[in-house]
Order: sequence, then C-alpha cells, then structure tokens
Amino acid sequence: AMDINRTERAFWLGTQHNDPNYWEYVYLTEPDTILNTKPELLTLFKEALDSGLSLFPHRLHILPHEADLPPVVNNFRTRDEEYVLNAGEFLPNEGHFANISVIIPNDTNSSHTYDTDTPIYSSCCDDGREWPGKEGWERFCRPWWTCGFRNIQYKEGEAYNATALVENHPRLLLYPMMRLETGVGAVFAASNHGRRCLPSKTGCDSRYSTKKTTANKKQ
Repeated sequence: AMDINRTERAFWLGTQHNDPNYWEYVYLTEPDTILNTKPELLTLFKEALDSGLSLFPHRLHILPHEADLPPVVNNFRTRDEEYVLNAGEFLPNEGHFANISVIIPNDTNSSHTYDTDTPIYSSCCDDGREWPGKEGWERFCRPWWTCGFRNIQYKEGEAYNATALVENHPRLLLYPMMRLETGVGAVFAASNHGRRCLPSKTGCDSRYSTKKTTANKKQ
C-alpha cells in the first residue's frame, strides 16, 4: 500500500529534506502570492522567530496604471482597435502618479536602462502602523483603494482631463508610486490593507532606528 504520510511529507517538504525534524519553521501562504525578500534577511527572520516573534508579510497590491497600459485614444485605452478600458478606470501617468520609483536590490544586476530622472531605490520599508489611505473610509467603496476609479462618461469631443483624474484619488495621493524591477514589475503603492511602504536607498533597519529615536525624543 502507498505510504500516504511519506507522500504528503514530500508535497510539503520536498524530497531532499522531508524529515519534519529538519525544519524549525514553515512559511504558509496563498498559492498565488510570491514572497519577495533578500536572501541575507533570512538569518534575521530566524533570529526574530527564535526570540518568540510572529512574522506576517504584507501583500503589496498592484494598481491599474497608465504606464502599464497601451496608449490613450479618444479617452480610452485601445488594443486591437477595440475599446477595452475607460480612462477613469486606471491611474493616469500624470502628476504624483507619474513619479514612479524603481526598487532594485543592491545585489541585483539591473538589465534595464532608466531615464536619469527615474528615482532608484534598493528597499521598500514598512512605515509601521500607518494606514493614511483608509482614514475616514466609510466602506462605500470596496476595497478602499478603488474609491477614485469610475467609468467616466465623456461627451463627444471632450478632452482627456488628466488633472481631474489625478484629483479623483485623494487616498492614493498619500502613497509613493513604485515598481519592483523583478517579478511582474507592475506599479504598486501600498499593502492590500492600506499599510504604507516607503522607498529607501539604505536598509530598512536604519530607517526604523531613526524613526524610533525620533519618536522617543517627542515623548
């Protein structure tokens, strides 16, 4: 008969180290979620777990953004000469939303060429217990980041008004726009629950130390 326990262990732990005693911690996630982290941080993760902390990765939520879509034609995005997206259903590549930082880890050799005015950072650091986009959110739109998206009924001959589209998103204006060079590379701004991630040219530990020191001084 088939050893079900052995088969299940192989599914969970692989075949090289399928002895449960080999592993101290197991990372559980949804099958469509990718954990994006730096290998050198794994030791710090283990030290935190060994000290009794529980670690929960935050899901960075990508946004529909003009920079990731085909060109605009008559207030619409087109593909194969068919209207597929109304201009009110994605962020315009204008104003605040046009300032997109690129996150490239220090140990990564970039394969892309960027404009000289493109902000380049090495990390995206959790801003702590900050959810600015959800302040005053009355749940009349769900999820919170969709509040500014709407199908706009343009009159015939009416111009594409990017400024008005930007102003439709006061909640998202509180977040920096970023993209990871690795992975899908789509524009994102926050976690799914509105937690803010700030671009940094240094490691996140130094940012936290500075922030903690400043908070202590205020107290």
